[in-house]
Amino acid sequence: MSAAAAGYGGLRGLVFLRMLLGNIGVTVLADQITVAHAPKAFNSDGSLVDEAKTQAVHALSAKLTSTVAKLTSV
Repeated sequence: MSAAAAGYGGLRGLVFLRMLLGNIGVTVLADQITVAHAPKAFNSDGSLVDEAKTQAVHALSAKLTSTVAKLTSV
């Protein structure tokens, strides 16, 4: 996940980071989420303005939690 003030939401940096982490053997999930125009994308309480983006973040968080649980139970 990434968030940035720019229109791509940190996508270019996320692509590089995912490549770098994969090259050093870190498990990288296939899914990714970016939040563009971050200064305007969040409410004052820190929640996302866009409900669809919120649901996507929750789904990716659940996938990450599941993956970590599987990796640590081996």
